[in-house]
Amino acid sequence: MQTRTNKKIMASLLALMLVMGNVGMFWSYALTEDELDIKWLDKHYQTVDDFHEDLMLVEFNDKWGYINKDGVEVIPCKYDDAYSFNEGLARVNIGGKTDELGNFKGGKWGFIDKTGKIVVDLKYDYVRDFSEGLAAVLVKENEDDYFGQWGYVDKTGKEIIPLHYKSAHNFNEGLAFVTTEDDGSILIDKTETIIWDGRQEGYYGTNFNEGLAPISNDGGYKFDFINTKGEKVLDGNYGAPYIRGDNFDIYFNEGLILVRADDDYNKLAAIDTKGNEIFKINACSGYSFLDGEIYFSGGLAPVLNICPEDYANKDDIKWGYIDKTGTFIIEPKYDSYAHFSNDSNLTCAVRNEKVGYIDKTGKEISFGKYNTVWTFSEKIAKIKKDEKYGYIDENGKEIIPLIFDLATNSSEGLTIVGKVDNGNEKIGILKNPLYNNTSNQAQTNDITATYSEQALVVDGELKSGLEVYNIDGNNYFKLRDIAKLANGTKAQFSVTWNGEKQLISLVKGEAYEPSGSELQAGDKTNKTAAKSPAKLEIDGEVANLNAYTINSQNYFKLRDLGNALGFKVDWDDVNKQIIITMN
Repeated sequence: MQTRTNKKIMASLLALMLVMGNVGMFWSYALTEDELDIKWLDKHYQTVDDFHEDLMLVEFNDKWGYINKDGVEVIPCKYDDAYSFNEGLARVNIGGKTDELGNFKGGKWGFIDKTGKIVVDLKYDYVRDFSEGLAAVLVKENEDDYFGQWGYVDKTGKEIIPLHYKSAHNFNEGLAFVTTEDDGSILIDKTETIIWDGRQEGYYGTNFNEGLAPISNDGGYKFDFINTKGEKVLDGNYGAPYIRGDNFDIYFNEGLILVRADDDYNKLAAIDTKGNEIFKINACSGYSFLDGEIYFSGGLAPVLNICPEDYANKDDIKWGYIDKTGTFIIEPKYDSYAHFSNDSNLTCAVRNEKVGYIDKTGKEISFGKYNTVWTFSEKIAKIKKDEKYGYIDENGKEIIPLIFDLATNSSEGLTIVGKVDNGNEKIGILKNPLYNNTSNQAQTNDITATYSEQALVVDGELKSGLEVYNIDGNNYFKLRDIAKLANGTKAQFSVTWNGEKQLISLVKGEAYEPSGSELQAGDKTNKTAAKSPAKLEIDGEVANLNAYTINSQNYFKLRDLGNALGFKVDWDDVNKQIIITMN
């Protein structure tokens, strides 16, 4: 058996080394096999993926289907290709084939829901996953039609934006870059209104992150950034940290981006979202884009001490970690890197051909103990020694013994494990003993959000236009409405959205840049809400606040936001009004 990534796209080492867990409890000993909660499957699948939205993509006899967390095949293996569920739907293919080079071609694509019902007809030559309620779809006239025509459909299959574009990116922060027959990109919203046009100067764009998107007309050697209004923020004096050809999908993270300074690959500068240069240091980001992105995560960023003139010098350079002042917190001595995260104090590293983990002070854990180590995911990390797999917690303790012949990372509280007995392989679903259902498991069931006429007074002034919904007896307010009301007060905060990471980032004290969706009141009807899958961080630290998604917007309890962001929330029982003090 193999994993989906091994067969289709081979996950990179950098992806495997991302750290995502945070341990709140641990076992002092390894559980025995009898103590493990494993459900062995009756059917032998040749390929498995991770669990996504409660279902796992599996392959049997070269056909794809889905099983639930009890191991039941709820959608039969009948598709020639398929992907995991995203936003409640999965893209599937009928009629395609894999050629001798391993490339999947042909057939028609569409989308199914979790019951297996086709909700978007299988009539497209390619489709992308849904993002913010829309999916990019492609139709070609024939096999020789290289580009075809791209457009967007909603979750009912209705073509919301006609198929007349040469290329189309996913919607992100309500916007998407598309191209026409002319050189350059245009930026459109969901009504197909053009927000920015780069065709006159041949500028291309990719995706928004933290409210900004990179644009370039020289393949990313030099670039600008635009905001969601289409206004330039950076002036092109900086370059991508390395030559990237046509791929310049670099982005801000935790309010900063690392770029090449002074047209020198041995100098890096950190730029904030206002275009200010925070620091400049003698350091390098890597040999090429194949080394992966470097960015701040968990307050630190991996960098090389110097750039080599050629690969012969590679042994002379090492990776270390800098903080947001440009100071090396972990001295350069590692042969590879992985990013820290806000959820974990550990990341993977390689030194002198030994693998292990380091914390944010540079302390090494379990170095040289295992042959291979993987990312922490949901509080545990997969490890391998002498061809056997097991799992450790963040204290380096083996909580699941090295007894398996196959193992995957934890996903939605479960991992897939395999054993070979007398040449017969069996696979099972193993419950992660450190997974906390209450705090980690996303609730995907839709519930009713009742429109509320709740009055709100901010610093003595009655406010209107808020879109408020009552869910299970609590009023939930749109995050961007509150950000707009707080703007210019002592409690102001910025809001940025990272669609790729499903991450909302708030920075206290920063001015909020309106998106145009604020204080629109809505149609005053009840809506369908779902538990928000997005993570929230405030000033770079994880914040665990309860939230719901309604019409692609995130809604929070007002008092939760007040406690987290520093404004006061009171109740006027006489006038039945919520009183907010922001100044």
